[in-house]
Amino acid sequence: MGPRGAPGDWRATHVTQQRPRGTRRPTVDVARRAAYDVLHEVGSSDAYANLALSAIQRSQELSIRDAGFCTEVVNGTLRYRGLLDAVITECSGRPTDKLDPRVLDVLRMGTYQLLLMDTDAYAAVDTSVNLVRSVAGEAPAGLVNAVLRKVGTKTREQWLQKV
Repeated sequence: MGPRGAPGDWRATHVTQQRPRGTRRPTVDVARRAAYDVLHEVGSSDAYANLALSAIQRSQELSIRDAGFCTEVVNGTLRYRGLLDAVITECSGRPTDKLDPRVLDVLRMGTYQLLLMDTDAYAAVDTSVNLVRSVAGEAPAGLVNAVLRKVGTKTREQWLQKV
């Protein structure tokens, strides 16, 4: 093999795209991604939640535990949508109709987990940030992080009194 860049040297033609140092590909929890997919389908296509939930869980072959978590997040997020939207509006400083629907779905899921499922704050925030990165890119990650951290500063009862 000749010097680097010489004809026939694989390194001269094999180009890999490297990530900037310190960045990582977001790891998205399968149950949360499935829940997002259901909520997105319900919101964008007016699909029936129970039918979309069943189809997506079947197609993604979720474990029993993940299917249960996904079902709880979907049903709870839809059931408490009014409360979740009021809290998100308060924490983001903007009405929910001004937010990207993909970002709003992730914020609703994260807010539901924080206030009504008692999910640990770090888990709800981190998984929501990773999820929004995978569905909407890097730009809204900071917003999701900030809003959910603010949601986590109060208890469910405090939010109910405030909104």
